[in-house]
Amino acid sequence: MKPVSILLNFCILILFVSLSSCKKKDIPPAIKNQEFTIEENSPAGSVVGTVIANDVDGQISSYSILSGNTDNAFVISTTDGKLTVSNVGAINYDIHPAFTLLVEVTDDKNKISTAEIQVNIKRDIPPSIIAQEFSIKEKSPSGSLVGQIVASDEDGRISSFSILSGNLNNAFSISETDGKLTVNNEAVIDYETNPTYTLLVKVIDNQNKSATANIKVNLIDVVPPVSGLILYYPFNGNLKDSSGNHNDGIDYTSHHYVGGKRSQALDFNGTSDYIQLSSSLNIQNGLSFSFWINTRGTNGTENNGNVISKYTMSGTERGLLINSFGYKTTKYENRIGAAYYADGGSSNYDFVNSYMEPGELTTYPNPELWTLLNPLKLIMGYWTHCVVNVTTTKIEIWFNGILCTSKTREYTTYYNSSTEPTYIGNIYWGGEGNNNHFNGQLDEFRVYNRALTNEEIQILLKE
Repeated sequence: MKPVSILLNFCILILFVSLSSCKKKDIPPAIKNQEFTIEENSPAGSVVGTVIANDVDGQISSYSILSGNTDNAFVISTTDGKLTVSNVGAINYDIHPAFTLLVEVTDDKNKISTAEIQVNIKRDIPPSIIAQEFSIKEKSPSGSLVGQIVASDEDGRISSFSILSGNLNNAFSISETDGKLTVNNEAVIDYETNPTYTLLVKVIDNQNKSATANIKVNLIDVVPPVSGLILYYPFNGNLKDSSGNHNDGIDYTSHHYVGGKRSQALDFNGTSDYIQLSSSLNIQNGLSFSFWINTRGTNGTENNGNVISKYTMSGTERGLLINSFGYKTTKYENRIGAAYYADGGSSNYDFVNSYMEPGELTTYPNPELWTLLNPLKLIMGYWTHCVVNVTTTKIEIWFNGILCTSKTREYTTYYNSSTEPTYIGNIYWGGEGNNNHFNGQLDEFRVYNRALTNEEIQILLKE
């Protein structure tokens, strides 16, 4: 072989080797161990995270899970490495607190790399609620706040409150959003019927975890006022005075007891029934009255439907008169009227009716003495709670806890005969004679020697 040919072949060999050594090496894809955390019980499709991988001389063509995917808990997108929940039942801290997935990535040169992907399951801690206790007065009106039920959740928020049991007659309601417990049914918030409620309350968090606790609600017994109570007839089958003053009634009725507002009531026939107190009341400083009344209105020639009186036209010994349907031409109006006489005569007295119209006041020298707030009449056939309240400055009439009318007192004391009896249901010597009978039913009849407070009037209404 000629030297020139040998040299040429050698150069070609050197060039081939150089070109081969300059060819770029195919590097496998890069993926590192990674770690993610997800809440237990996360629903299928929830994103755990995106597995990161790259390839310096090409692109990732696929992702796959080789092992560690117990119960097929997860699925990985072959195209972008997004790891999501596949089996919600497996995402349970108590079963699998963590998963170690071996994930494989392949590039477009079919080179492969793997890494461990740690998925930690965060325990979904149930909400916390403990037994709680509240107190509220019996007969508190609907909407009254009983209390704020306290609950908490470490890893989220409370999403709802509900009452599961113990809520007899729907006595209470709970705000689903904030746990405020309120009165729902005022009629059943009664100490004598059910002094304590134990409500089973459930709370749910935003991960649908729940917890329950007993919530105890104690009713506070509201006792009608006894201070200054000088007469009390419950009318429970007799005329016994339950005030402790033993002022029992002398019975001139037909003894007709019926179902009342509270237990029994006494029915007055409107023609002959009445009661005389065994000891006449002293009305000198004014008395206050509380009673339930269910009227049938006027009866024939009867005049004013007397409720209670210490009054006679003979000998100018008028003292007190409370009637139920007016007098003469006004007797059909079914309004409670109260009059307190200053000197036993017919001219000097304080009086007010439950219902008055502004035009009626123009007949008096000082119409500004009357205040007409919520004038009301009795409704025949319905029970009405009535209070005639004598304060140091006013005489007031209340219906069902609402102040109807009042009059500023012009007299500080009233005429009190030492001999005139006190009657319930009639006046012997009043109006046009003895035809002043009350026609209807009375219950829970109380007399006080002082003014009642607004709160006490509400208690008497609801007791």
